[in-house]
Amino acid sequence: MVGQVHIYGGPANPKTGRMALNGQAEADWQVIVLSGTTAIAKTTSNSRGYYSVWLLPGAYHLWCSGAPVVVILPGQQTRVDCRADVP
Repeated sequence: MVGQVHIYGGPANPKTGRMALNGQAEADWQVIVLSGTTAIAKTTSNSRGYYSVWLLPGAYHLWCSGAPVVVILPGQQTRVDCRADVP
């Protein structure tokens, strides 16, 4: 599985009302893969926000800010981008 971490949130700009973090790629963000409640893989996004982890086919929860369900199919590369929300 491969993907990129994007961050959103932060304080709003008082002039524009837009959030400071609007989806840019985030380096050094921890990504955890869960099988049930057990962490089976951990990785960190690189300098361009990309991460990769090798997994056997199956259903997993991907945690980087929330926990979307990801299904890994045999013989296919799965791409899942993470949305990380910060206050």
